[in-house]
Amino acid sequence: MKYSSKILVEILAEAFKRKGIQDLVISPGSRNAPFIESFTSKSFFNCHSIIDERSAGFVGLGMAIRTKKPVVLICTSGSAVLNYYPAIAEAFYQEIPLIVLSADRPLWAIDNGQGQTIRQQGVLDLHCQKSLNFDGENKTKSLLNLYQKQITQSLDEAFRPIHFNVHFDEPLYETNFQKPDLSDYFSESNSHESIPNYSDFEHFSEDWKKASKKLIIIGQKSPNKAFSQAIEHLSKRSDCLILTETISNISIKNKVECIDVFLEGIKNTSDFKPDLLIQTGGAIVSKKIKFLLQKLNIKKYWSFNKNGIHPNIYGTISNSSNLCFSETFKNIEHTENLSNFGDLHLKEYHNTLKKRGQYLLNQKAFCDLKVYEFLFQNFPKSSQIHLSNSSVIRYAQLFSHSADYDFYGNRGTSGIDGSTSTAVGHAIKDLGAHFMITGDISFFYDSNALWNTQFPRNLKIILINNQGGDIFRIIPGPKKSDVREDFFATKHQTQAKGLCDSFGFDYYFCDNHIELKKQWECFLNNPNKTLFEIKISEKIGPETLSELFEHLKK
Repeated sequence: MKYSSKILVEILAEAFKRKGIQDLVISPGSRNAPFIESFTSKSFFNCHSIIDERSAGFVGLGMAIRTKKPVVLICTSGSAVLNYYPAIAEAFYQEIPLIVLSADRPLWAIDNGQGQTIRQQGVLDLHCQKSLNFDGENKTKSLLNLYQKQITQSLDEAFRPIHFNVHFDEPLYETNFQKPDLSDYFSESNSHESIPNYSDFEHFSEDWKKASKKLIIIGQKSPNKAFSQAIEHLSKRSDCLILTETISNISIKNKVECIDVFLEGIKNTSDFKPDLLIQTGGAIVSKKIKFLLQKLNIKKYWSFNKNGIHPNIYGTISNSSNLCFSETFKNIEHTENLSNFGDLHLKEYHNTLKKRGQYLLNQKAFCDLKVYEFLFQNFPKSSQIHLSNSSVIRYAQLFSHSADYDFYGNRGTSGIDGSTSTAVGHAIKDLGAHFMITGDISFFYDSNALWNTQFPRNLKIILINNQGGDIFRIIPGPKKSDVREDFFATKHQTQAKGLCDSFGFDYYFCDNHIELKKQWECFLNNPNKTLFEIKISEKIGPETLSELFEHLKK
């Protein structure tokens, strides 16, 4: 085992080890050699080499989502750290504790014409929970002791990204085989778990008892059995309506899971106004529900988030709570049902679902709707399904899903960058069956996700190619623009076969119903790295989607 001659590197390694942080995503460089030489020699750490820092950041994000532990991103000096920013912003809004460990030139070199130098200190501040700058050459015990305390405290409190920027001077590759004595810097931890604040439990209980029409909206959540059980109990109340989305991962029967389909079928939106609105989980995909609830001017709104982050989604003065949602409803008094608000709207929802089914049954065109219908009926049980942004995640919201599937997507910033790389990181840490459904613009934008020697063979990519950003053919604004195809949809004729050949992927292709069914089984059963490109006319998708919504309104 090797140890860096720079003692701060070993303090960081020990701090990570004590916190159980094992996964390190390393991008190549020379200034970060002290980290690479030390960490890769220690069997405790799982070191993953990813060349492109932008992709590496999202790979780390996927790993952290899967393992529910912080992941360390390690890069060299200069512009390298800037390429982490999209993933850091996504992790910030998803509340994922990525740890950026950036090597930096010594202070004297910055802005003095030295290579690979920028002003790295605080460069990620706007989207980091904590940002610290260290002198990696300093060997003063008092300063190193301070560094250790700052590092440990940051790791203890992290629920969003943190950034450690470390200045190194040459030599960079010096190591030795004698373990340094770190007893001066570490003692037994006296940390303890914080006690939840229950001061607002009584206030919420009163609002719950008084409300005759209760609406609960659940945003993005990783699968959670205790949470699903709490929701299932509430879903049996006739005065309570549960709205979920694909990425809510809630497997109960009495819920509205296709919100946009449901809203198209509502005859009178004023009847939908609840006395009490409860929000929990992360991002909400449906713009329609956000706009509607903003218009309804709801008086009682509670937001649940364990970390105290409560975005004002609905323009309503909110009561925020850092109580655990599951524990709150386990302890709350079970009052009698005060209305049939939930039952009425569930009945309305199921009638609208029947209309959707009739439309799809009669639709013969090879369009996005029929492709998504086929996919969600034919994924293997216990699949982990990753969704890219824009049109892909919106189409996914239009269909009911098997409780056997878990869904993931980058909805913190909802950007097109990094969707595939995030799925790669997730699948590296999980042996199950993973599928990535992506649009063409997202896929080609993140094509370096394929440039990865560790690409997991349990991740299969489904590329839906509409020859451009299909979302701009769906939303109303760009339809009025005479430069929509060139500057919004960015129409193209690119296909993925060349990339598949370059990166060693087996390639499947279809552009009709017959070939989709014919190629599907081969695609599923191929043990190699595989990609299935499904080409759909750029015109037929938006047309059939518009027809569906018109059909639901009738």
